[in-house]
This record gives sequence, C-alpha cells and structure tokens, in this order.
Amino acid sequence: MQDVTALNLLQKTLGTERTGYQELSINIDTGGLAARRILARLVEEGDKPLEQVQ
Repeated sequence: MQDVTALNLLQKTLGTERTGYQELSINIDTGGLAARRILARLVEEGDKPLEQVQ
C-alpha cells in the first residue's frame, strides 16, 4: 500500500509541473527519468492523428 500512496503523490506532483519543465537527472534516477520521457512521448503521440505517429 505504501507504493500506491507514493505513486499517487508522485502523480499529483507531476500534474503541477509547468510545460517545458526540465528534470534534474542523477544516476540513481536514470530508469525513472527514462520512463517519464517515454510516457511523455506516448502521451504526445496519442494526441496526434494516427498517420503522423512514427
């Protein structure tokens, strides 16, 4: 249940970030940072018509 609480807090925090926010990357967070970038790209691609997604 602690993971659910932590993820809910993270989602709430990420929802308040301004557009164009640049993350600070440290070695311990490499996987999480990569996942955030992948998810952001997928969300962006989801907003495009299917023909434009590459």
